[in-house]
Amino acid sequence: MKTVVRAATASRILGIPQQELRIGIQRGRFGFGSADKNKGCQRLHYTVNLYKAASELGIPLEEMEKRWGEMMGE
Repeated sequence: MKTVVRAATASRILGIPQQELRIGIQRGRFGFGSADKNKGCQRLHYTVNLYKAASELGIPLEEMEKRWGEMMGE
């Protein structure tokens, strides 16, 4: 399982709507992600650490890995 993923992938694995996840990261509600701007770009790019997210949201690692496998078709 990858450790750091984009917001769209993380929202499917965590069961959180994408917009809620993005806003939560922007406002500091979720400490397991970051929102960064690349040079010359106005849009934010979101990344989420799945292990930190599992810990903060109280999801067992086994469950997180199971969700990852289901999403990837394993």
